Amino acid sequence: MRLSYRNGVYEYCVPSPHGCNIYRRRPMTRKRLPDRRFCMTVGIEHTLTTEGRVRFEVTYGFEDGQVREIFTSTPKSGTDFEHLAMDASVLLSILLQHGYAIGDLPKRFGKPPSLIGTLVRAGARLEKEMMEAAE
Repeated sequence: MRLSYRNGVYEYCVPSPHGCNIYRRRPMTRKRLPDRRFCMTVGIEHTLTTEGRVRFEVTYGFEDGQVREIFTSTPKSGTDFEHLAMDASVLLSILLQHGYAIGDLPKRFGKPPSLIGTLVRAGARLEKEMMEAAE
């Protein structure tokens, strides 16, 4: 496979029995959020296999009625759970700011949900409630 980048477009060639298939793709761009935006903080409970149930707060940032940002606040600082929750929030926020809809993500996670699945399901439910309230 050959990869090249010209004029803002990635172009790559994948060998096939019939020659070379050329694919072109524009890189996804992150949508910059306004400095001030609507947000909502909710309490969430997640079950850990080692520590039982953990209750923590999550702030969902909205833009144009869609969740575009996630922040977490855990009860104990310095714990592995806090670091995992913060990292999950950063990764999900990047994903959401690159155009993925939080409502499309819950069906892609397993059951019972991991911490990431819990954050996504709660955000999707909140976004749906906000849209229904706006109608």
